[in-house]
Amino acid sequence: MLKSAEIINTVTAVFLMGIVYYVFLTPFSLVYRVVKRDRLLLKRVSGKQSYFVVRDHTYNASDMEKM
Repeated sequence: MLKSAEIINTVTAVFLMGIVYYVFLTPFSLVYRVVKRDRLLLKRVSGKQSYFVVRDHTYNASDMEKM
């Protein structure tokens, strides 16, 4: 009895995760490819030697209130 429950659990988990992947994540990623968004800034801009972005920002009290 317990072995059959483990098998059903494994099959159900794989099936549900497959549905989540193909129904939600795949269309979402395809939309991002069509829109060509580079949210992580992974594409190198020609002429630059590094991915490093200089950010000169001085933090103040109002920045810490949002946390």
